[in-house]
Amino acid sequence: MESPLVTAYLISVGFLLMGAGYSVVLARHSTQPRLQWSYGVLCVLFALFQMGNALQYAAPDTAAALQAHRWLNLWSLLVPPVIVYLFELLGTRRPRLRLTGAAAAVTLVLVVHNFTADYGYRFNQLASDRLVTLPWGESIRLLSGSADMPYQLLRVLTLGLMAAALPGLRPGDTVRPDRAHWRWLPWVGMGLMATSAMLALLSDTGALSLPYVSGFAFLVMSVGFLWVVMEDLGRLHSRVRSRRRRAHGGSVAPAPQPQDQPLTPRARPAAQQQQQPQPQPQPAQAAAPQNPPALQPAARLARRAPDAEDTRFSGLSDRAGLLRQLTPVLDEHQRNAASLAVFVFDIDRFDLLCATHGHAAGDALLAQLAGRLQQAVQGQGLLARGHGASFVVVCTGIAPQAVAQRYAQLDNAFALPVAVSGKVLNVRASAGVARFPGDGVTAEAVVNAAELALHDAKSTGRSGGPLKTFTPALKDHLQEQMELEDALSHALERREFLLHYQPQVNGETGQVACMEALVRWQHPARGLVSPLRFISLAESSGVIHALGAWVLNEACRQLAAWHQQGHAGLRMAVNLSAHQLEDEGLETLITDTLARHRLRPADLELEITESVLMPQIERASERLAALRALGVRLSIDDFGTGYSSLTYLRRLPVHAFKLDRSFIRDVDLSGRGQAVCATAIGLAFDLGLEIVAEGVETVQQAQLLKHWGCHLLQGYLFARPMAAEAAGAFLVSTATQPDEPVQAAPAAPAEPLVVPLQMAPAA
Repeated sequence: MESPLVTAYLISVGFLLMGAGYSVVLARHSTQPRLQWSYGVLCVLFALFQMGNALQYAAPDTAAALQAHRWLNLWSLLVPPVIVYLFELLGTRRPRLRLTGAAAAVTLVLVVHNFTADYGYRFNQLASDRLVTLPWGESIRLLSGSADMPYQLLRVLTLGLMAAALPGLRPGDTVRPDRAHWRWLPWVGMGLMATSAMLALLSDTGALSLPYVSGFAFLVMSVGFLWVVMEDLGRLHSRVRSRRRRAHGGSVAPAPQPQDQPLTPRARPAAQQQQQPQPQPQPAQAAAPQNPPALQPAARLARRAPDAEDTRFSGLSDRAGLLRQLTPVLDEHQRNAASLAVFVFDIDRFDLLCATHGHAAGDALLAQLAGRLQQAVQGQGLLARGHGASFVVVCTGIAPQAVAQRYAQLDNAFALPVAVSGKVLNVRASAGVARFPGDGVTAEAVVNAAELALHDAKSTGRSGGPLKTFTPALKDHLQEQMELEDALSHALERREFLLHYQPQVNGETGQVACMEALVRWQHPARGLVSPLRFISLAESSGVIHALGAWVLNEACRQLAAWHQQGHAGLRMAVNLSAHQLEDEGLETLITDTLARHRLRPADLELEITESVLMPQIERASERLAALRALGVRLSIDDFGTGYSSLTYLRRLPVHAFKLDRSFIRDVDLSGRGQAVCATAIGLAFDLGLEIVAEGVETVQQAQLLKHWGCHLLQGYLFARPMAAEAAGAFLVSTATQPDEPVQAAPAAPAEPLVVPLQMAPAA
């Protein structure tokens, strides 16, 4: 039987275990690892307690409920000593642990009593079995009876121990005077635990019919506790940055310390050292050492006069400075026939991080990462800041086969959480790498190559891996993309686009019911360009809106002409991209275009690729409903590619879907392929939708699809995409032929094999 309550307990188990894992990570970087470990133990205990609740309330009988009850008693008994220990840790860095010892001794006695008594440590007598119906109609098995004396004493003793621990909480290294607004957190935690304990006691005696809620109370309390933990971790990293700055000649600026805040005992010596005068940096030409430049540590590079001031990276050279310093390094490597690698790291979604946490947090994050990278370089290369949120790392004397290992070492600087302004941030970085001398023989060339590789890594996303290696083919590809994008911006005004049309044939009558408009780009130098190459460029450059409006207008103009030639029942299908679907002016554009060419809304069918609809199903449903209100037909293109869409079909206000060609390809060869197609067609009938099979190339495929009742067929068996004139002739020829639904139509004029337009590339 489905149980919302049991489900809620199980969900809380997952969150609590996540909190335990998080505390383990924080313990490695905290000034008080014992506090983090105790919090992790609490999370595990409450997770086990919640699991015991789920087992008890789902138990089929009283015996099973009582068995689960004993185990949840065990985990609840272990909680008080850990809570008292945690409170003592919050109060002082070196707790005496007397209260914790007392709580542990009492707990040990009660654990033994719990497994030796007849009904566990809570009851000395169990009331009759009772099923309680909750407000939402669910029935659960609650245990109640007369409370055992040890249980009552434990409740009083636990509250007393925690109350005795609270006065010990005082501002120190963990709760500073400037964080006085956090002093209420222990009191809130005390209140939550006391309230949940009182509710449990009333439920055990039968005065209330409530499940145990202590685990949920801990979840609420832990949110505030994590707040304190993150601030503690932030102060730790501030101290680490200060030590690194002193160790590396001031290359990383420490987090600013407000002047009106009293310093903690540990922070005071660091502040005194920061106030000592630092030696002024010498000009770059005067500081140049006699050793080969390849062996200069990153700290020495940082002490050189920067080319531009930047408080985020005090002292780090910028890109121009790096190029000047890298030139003699390359000369030295060339004389020694040695190789090096240039890595460019860029933080993923850094703009979003700044927008949500503030630019000050972004600057602090970059400063900490710069310090980590300096530690990772450790005299074996050079470090500089790049554009935006990027770093350039030059690894000297590294063999090509060691590049991957060196990348893994550098990437560790981004792998660990970063504490900024009391918050712990998890960041990832994409990277590109180029090698000297294979990918460039000058400083400018090799850095440019690494930046091109980074651009490819950012463009392809994490699916392609966080690191991309430069190749000559990559440069050629990106150069070609840039040339195409430049030419694309002028293609419309130069009238280089044209439409081809591919028919959709009625499976019963063999007559053409619809023409699909497919855009082509007739490039003056490259010839016919595949839509797979230019549609994504049109979307990224913003040309897609103008191009989409042109396609819609030209397709409707041609349909109106065919209607005047006697093909009155013909429809026109036009693809929509994701960008067009989100355009709030799309409805007006469609209405005006139909009116201009005197077409009915039902004459137009809009095809939207499945991969566009599924990631944001609610938003897609709203937009499709607005389009359907116009009276146009809606169809899902490439159905079944990459998403489990069957459960969403009933929610999308569409008229039809197109079964992807990948399912049709093997329909006459594979029994599994036949089962998929037959099931999809049957589903369409059940949902009252029309189905179009695209990619039909053989008579056997057409016969099988007709046998299953497929409404429309589209593919090379009937015609390839054709220019408007050839498509008109095709319409005339099929209109005069007798009904032969599965026979191939007269061959259309030959055309280079190109991929039909996908205004949003298929998954």
